[in-house]
Amino acid sequence: MQNADASADEDEAAKVLESRFVIAQMLAIASHPDEALTELETIRPLLAEAFGPNSTQIRNLNKQISRLRLPEDRVEK
Repeated sequence: MQNADASADEDEAAKVLESRFVIAQMLAIASHPDEALTELETIRPLLAEAFGPNSTQIRNLNKQISRLRLPEDRVEK
């Protein structure tokens, strides 16, 4: 999925990006928050380019990213 061509056409690009978002959500649910966060941060610029930086998709993505980030006081040192 990571290597899928999101620039093939608009419909395919939307499907690829949506699938990657769902995969990130599944990773988070499966107790893999680091992998989920990496995936979400990777697709963020692609979603912004496809839908616009102020789109609903970006707002939802930003919420997911915020939920996955740990407050500094909880990070093990």
